[in-house]
Amino acid sequence: KCLLVEKPEIYHSEKMQSYIQSEISRPCKQWINEIINLKREFDRVKLNNENFILLPDMASKKKYSHSHSEQFPLHWLALIKNPVLRTLRDLNGTHIKLLETIYDLSCKTIEEKTGIPRDLIVAYIHYPPSVYQLHIHFKYPFYHNKGIDNYRVHHLSTVIGNLKKDYYYYCNCKLLVPLFSRSEMHKIIRPFNSSNKDTPVIAW
Repeated sequence: KCLLVEKPEIYHSEKMQSYIQSEISRPCKQWINEIINLKREFDRVKLNNENFILLPDMASKKKYSHSHSEQFPLHWLALIKNPVLRTLRDLNGTHIKLLETIYDLSCKTIEEKTGIPRDLIVAYIHYPPSVYQLHIHFKYPFYHNKGIDNYRVHHLSTVIGNLKKDYYYYCNCKLLVPLFSRSEMHKIIRPFNSSNKDTPVIAW
């Protein structure tokens, strides 16, 4: 496992965009579009409006199948419908209102359904994502397994704050990306890091 620096030109490179398109087209990744189009799990949807769908995460439900409560532990997903928004990198200042609305409506719905107040709910985005359609995680209590997942977390409040300071923050910034060696993303990003002596490559 290692941490590599992803510069914006790497994300926008032909190799990376080709990789992302291949991930989007994988059959095992179609679940998110099927949910957005209400072709599956429609009975589990808690909120559906023109911009996003909110529902409990099925993977979390399977992991904690011994628990019959939707309250503890809680892990819900807000799936953003705009197909142009695939990752954190695609966000800019025009999306601040969207992100704030998603946070407010999601926390309100979670509190109404479970009784968990918004100040105990943590909202975050993974980068790199597991699926290339932007989605936001809502979790209570907040914890992660030690390892690679910790480095993928970008808290929604921080994301909104960065966009308010810099309209194109995530379009232009360098991101520290956790990767498994010999993964496809590793093959794309590592050569850029290896050729730059000022760029750290951190292994753990």
